[in-house]
Amino acid sequence: MNPEFPEQIEATVRHFMELIVEHRFSEIVSWTRGRWYPESAIVEAIAGYPATLTTPPETFYNELIDAVEMEDCVEPSWNVVFPLWTIEEGRSDLSVELTCVVGDGPTCGSVEINAIHVR
Repeated sequence: MNPEFPEQIEATVRHFMELIVEHRFSEIVSWTRGRWYPESAIVEAIAGYPATLTTPPETFYNELIDAVEMEDCVEPSWNVVFPLWTIEEGRSDLSVELTCVVGDGPTCGSVEINAIHVR
């Protein structure tokens, strides 16, 4: 685990990666409560990208997650950015940006998608 952010952040990214690679978009929307990013926006971002998503290597989780704690929040909240991984490219320029509220569970208690875009 990266000591710079809570373990729930890595677990959340792992879960998100699993769902998006398996095209389980409705589960992503249910998990994030559809805040900001409806299923149609997720589908459009993924379908419009000319490569096949895949699960990243284990080193990805410790090296490529960028998480910054947000200040002045009632609950511990983090801005999280990470690239997606593709069969054709490896590390992709398609990235996901999340807002995560860390709770007591194994993943973040609240997750919002801020963007899925090419960086």
